[in-house]
Amino acid sequence: MFMAILHTLKLNGHHIYISGQLHLQKEAGVKNVIFHTQDLCFAQT
Repeated sequence: MFMAILHTLKLNGHHIYISGQLHLQKEAGVKNVIFHTQDLCFAQT
């Protein structure tokens, strides 16, 4: 796990801005995103 001041992901045509702790893990060949955050913003692109 690592601390991220601002992390940006793109999922299903959306940009996801995550502030806080972000944990990435591989499971069954699929990247799962597990996050603890105080701020989550979606911006469609």
